[in-house]
Amino acid sequence: MIFFDIDGTLIDFKQAEAAGIRTFYQTYGHHFTLTEEAFHVEWRVVGARHFPRFLRGELSFEQQQAERVKSLFELAAIRLTDREAGAYFGTYLQAFESSLAAYDDVVPCLQQLRAMGHRLGIISNGNGAQQRSKLERAGLLAYFDAIVVSSEAGAAKPDPRIFEAACLQARRDPGACLYIGDDVETDIVACRQYGLSGIWLNRTGTRTEHKVPAIARLSELDPGLAFL
Repeated sequence: MIFFDIDGTLIDFKQAEAAGIRTFYQTYGHHFTLTEEAFHVEWRVVGARHFPRFLRGELSFEQQQAERVKSLFELAAIRLTDREAGAYFGTYLQAFESSLAAYDDVVPCLQQLRAMGHRLGIISNGNGAQQRSKLERAGLLAYFDAIVVSSEAGAAKPDPRIFEAACLQARRDPGACLYIGDDVETDIVACRQYGLSGIWLNRTGTRTEHKVPAIARLSELDPGLAFL
């Protein structure tokens, strides 16, 4: 069984995020003294603050969206209600979703693996409905037999329970599973600690002290993988 992460692995999250931020700034940027470049930075800062709160169960998915927008508008000394913030986030979300696309090496890889007889799955942090929607919009959903998302599994990577849930859903032992993801610690170190094999998809050429198998593109993946 070969499992994949979604964002940054199969789907170009950063490109879609940038499109969403750009549209949000074009719509609401007049409230801020920040340049567009600085606004992009602040968007990612507040995302890094509130999205993990959702993963920990402290906020609902919709609440973390609203909190992100409220934190941004606090920079302009503007207080928004949850309803206002949620509506403003919708401006970002529409542009984000319309810009979602798979990397160009994804479909050929999935097609080849399926042709070789491999079963494919997903292990992803996020909201189940949104993550499935991403796969569907990118034309990838039909390739996967098992989809495990943190909001439904009750645990988020690097918690070993999400890898346990994936193996149970796939009805495979951890040692018979491979996980491919773009975050060396959250994806690869974590999955290996639970007993899965892991391959780091390092699209950005990032350096790490971890000694793990790595590839720069999915076209480098050996489709044989006879042990799976």
